[in-house]
Amino acid sequence: MGKRDFDLNTLLDVPLWETVQDQIAQLTGTAIITIDFKGNPITKHSCRTEFCSVIRENPVFRKRCYRCDALAGLEAVRLERPYIYLCHCGIVDVAVPVMVGDRYLGAVMFGQVRLANSDTDAKVERLVNEISSFQCEGDSTRHDLLDMYEKLPEMEYSRIVQIADLALHVVISFLDF
Repeated sequence: MGKRDFDLNTLLDVPLWETVQDQIAQLTGTAIITIDFKGNPITKHSCRTEFCSVIRENPVFRKRCYRCDALAGLEAVRLERPYIYLCHCGIVDVAVPVMVGDRYLGAVMFGQVRLANSDTDAKVERLVNEISSFQCEGDSTRHDLLDMYEKLPEMEYSRIVQIADLALHVVISFLDF
């Protein structure tokens, strides 16, 4: 296999990985998707929240989601560990880098959670300056979106770190060849 053929689409058994991804999402209570190095989805979303489903229906917001995913994956590579951050909607996401040797192929993204209110020690940085304001065409649409935001699962920062460690070990084990 040449270097040009060396990407997630050729290395990953996508149906098998989606099964693993679905199980991890169910067990952890997070949403998960795998992206390539450009931020494009390689897999379907596992357990995507209603809030994020609606956000990604909007072409402007969807582009911001892809941008957040791509930038977070690169930051995870730079840090050489999972990167925990706030997306453009202000919710917690995590990028777990997928590396083969020193080559960055993409990332496993998980999250779509809010930090638990009591977790004031968490140091989670905002990834982008473009903040989505949820200014929708009608007040009822905006109200529905805010309700969906409030229904996002809350999670302690320490739990997010534990899931990030688990995801990293699963990725390393899955691609160990």
